[in-house]
Amino acid sequence: QRRLSHTERARSDALYHAEWGKRRIAETLQIPRSTVQYCLSQQITPTKPRGRRPDLTTPIQKQLIQYATRDRTNRSKPYSEIATELGIKACNRSLTKAFEKEAYFRRVATQKPLLTPKHELVRKELALSWQLWQNQDWARILWTDEASFSLGHNRIYVTRRAEEKY
Repeated sequence: QRRLSHTERARSDALYHAEWGKRRIAETLQIPRSTVQYCLSQQITPTKPRGRRPDLTTPIQKQLIQYATRDRTNRSKPYSEIATELGIKACNRSLTKAFEKEAYFRRVATQKPLLTPKHELVRKELALSWQLWQNQDWARILWTDEASFSLGHNRIYVTRRAEEKY
């Protein structure tokens, strides 16, 4: 359900006039045969799309994405907060659509990966070396009672593309 560009329409029309079959044109241009058939029945120059103009133009979309992906803190901000900081007035739906056009989505932040076998081996070697320590060695260590934990299931969302998982 995508609109073909003028170049794609002209190319399919030229191949058809060069006596290529619709199936061969579709396979060569990697578009459905029904789309080729529809384009050949219409004029080459596409008509303007109907409907209301988008609230956010392409330069504004680029500005939003550039600001949202600038650093870690901006990636974790919601779309509405990013728009407010840039002085752009738009509803959440418009902002979501603008980011979707550029293949950016709000996704759950990736958990820190567990220890790899290599990390486990290094930790085991370190623990084995500590077995040989004497009391005076352990006396030089400063011990703290700090710990971290979380209550609840607060999910952190970030703005990213699918391939930017890590």
